[in-house]
Amino acid sequence: KLLGVFISKMDGDLVQVTVKIGGGSINEVIQTLRRYSYNIVSGHEDDTYVESLKARSEYLNKYLNI
Repeated sequence: KLLGVFISKMDGDLVQVTVKIGGGSINEVIQTLRRYSYNIVSGHEDDTYVESLKARSEYLNKYLNI
């Protein structure tokens, strides 16, 4: 549920927007924004994307070092 949108900063072609979302996990919203190539300035504890990438990277490093 979208609770609010606020334009925090405008600088030429760059616009910084603050989005307030209520209820449930915001992970799906963050993933959708990334899919459309939006830059996420701030994360949230529900954002599992970065943690998943770190875990996969560690697994790959272990595999390559065998």
